[in-house]
Amino acid sequence: MDLTDAQRQHRASEASRLIGNVAFVEAVANLDKTYIQAWRNAKTVEAREDAHRYMMLLNRFSADLKAMVFDGAVTDKRVIELEGRKRSWLG
Repeated sequence: MDLTDAQRQHRASEASRLIGNVAFVEAVANLDKTYIQAWRNAKTVEAREDAHRYMMLLNRFSADLKAMVFDGAVTDKRVIELEGRKRSWLG
């Protein structure tokens, strides 16, 4: 998906706010504990595999949010550099 710099920055801001939200952090931690417990207590191979899949999906979800924040930080830096170049060229 091609996003503008402003869209990347907005998305990063929203992801950062979400990652920092206490209720969200607690919910993710609780899901992680639940999936680990389900994996440990699984009585069948299928149940163990399902729990493992859920754990991997939760990790991927968290990693994707962190990547959005990182992408926004990189975009912020690039925008600042471009604005600095524009000013020096005009000045």
